[in-house]
Amino acid sequence: SYSTTNNWKEKLFSDYLEKENKKNKISFLFPDDMKAHWILEEGRHSFPHSANTKHIFLGWWKNITFKSSHFLIATSSEQYCRLIASKGADLIIVQPNSFVIPCLVDPHNGYVLQVVLENSIGKEFVFKRITRP
Repeated sequence: SYSTTNNWKEKLFSDYLEKENKKNKISFLFPDDMKAHWILEEGRHSFPHSANTKHIFLGWWKNITFKSSHFLIATSSEQYCRLIASKGADLIIVQPNSFVIPCLVDPHNGYVLQVVLENSIGKEFVFKRITRP
């Protein structure tokens, strides 16, 4: 069980999936949260580690040049947004302070806000893919 306050994001989303009968039928990505993927047993679809996501958006990766056959490479927020648009999951779940929100609200990237999940601890936004660019 993951009913503790430490796992509130995972619990909210898991309850949403169960209510919507979407468990195991739809891909999802928590760009800012690794633990959600471990608890909910969903891969990250080759997206960078959540800490690296923040670093990419802060510009810390702008001078990094390397190749990987294991995960997608983005060295800027623009590149990360292009990855979201081209390879993002069916659902992307973020908190209100996420660096990834500008990617998701950009209509060219193919997502719309599906639902805001909220409890006494916090809230998370669930964006749904509507088109592939």
